[in-house]
Amino acid sequence: MQSIMKERALAKVDKEILLDARNKAMKLQLDEEFINLLNRELYLREKKTN
Repeated sequence: MQSIMKERALAKVDKEILLDARNKAMKLQLDEEFINLLNRELYLREKKTN
């Protein structure tokens, strides 16, 4: 049970870092493919935290 809670906490931190990276990438108008990869990773983290 504790390992599941730890995994969810790490996924939440990962999600926050990815969200920040995606927002900065969009602001800097970086490569669309890179932003799509960040969005895909965010989706996977969202599934882990729910």
